[in-house]
Amino acid sequence: MGNSQSPQVDCQNYLDGYPGLEEPPLEQQRNNLDFYLGLRESVPDGAKVDVVLETYYGNYNLLEQHHGYIQWIFPIREHGMNREAFPLTAQEAIKIRESPEAMARILKAYYMMLDFYGINLINEETGEVSRSPNYASRFDHLNNSFHNYLRITRILKSLGEFGLERYKAPLLKFFIKEIFVNKTLPNLEKSCIEFWLPILRNENERAHCHQMVRDVTVSSSSSSSRKTSSSNQGLNFEQKDLNSDSNDQINDQNVSDDVDQTNPKEDRIDPAHDTTQEEDINENLVETD
Repeated sequence: MGNSQSPQVDCQNYLDGYPGLEEPPLEQQRNNLDFYLGLRESVPDGAKVDVVLETYYGNYNLLEQHHGYIQWIFPIREHGMNREAFPLTAQEAIKIRESPEAMARILKAYYMMLDFYGINLINEETGEVSRSPNYASRFDHLNNSFHNYLRITRILKSLGEFGLERYKAPLLKFFIKEIFVNKTLPNLEKSCIEFWLPILRNENERAHCHQMVRDVTVSSSSSSSRKTSSSNQGLNFEQKDLNSDSNDQINDQNVSDDVDQTNPKEDRIDPAHDTTQEEDINENLVETD
């Protein structure tokens, strides 16, 4: 975030807790803590945390176009695009985790951003998520709003800093299904693989999510191969019919001179009933449901 490091180095620094990072003491840097305690406003063009969470929630145009709030509601220990915001310090993170009031606000911020992306948090204990009622329009927006992928990276990192690691894997499993199975969010694939899965701190969850990706991509590849094979088989059968037609026409010219040779034989595959095409159509309906 906000640096030129490779994805691998960036993710590893996060997992390792930013080794060698020097941070000011709490008495010198507590801007994020004070924001979440309701003691200061975000900048630029911001407000205190409760005002942000109440007035921005559901205001999709504002959430999309305002670029100064995300670094305040999801602070991380790195510099971001908003130079008026401050990197989170380890001491601030501890104090925020110790404040029920601050943690309730972080949870509300998570609800707000999930709603913006067309997602519902349906279980606060497990982090399970689902599509929201207006997911279709929100997914369409997210699939074409690339700067939001940076925001999601920030959100995931911030959740981990505040002891909400359990929320990360359910969200990523949800994205894997939408990207690779339902194909509603294909443009998220690169960010998901290179930036989101690698910052899961739980090694088992990380391995499980990578295995999910391998499983669904292999399944998708096999399905595509079957369709190609089926399509080629249909073409082969049709070519055989054409060859048979040609031979029949040559051998039976005296009988069939009065038949319109441009008409196909009755037993040739009718495109309107081609089961290969029908499978593609049905699959597309499922994918966009």
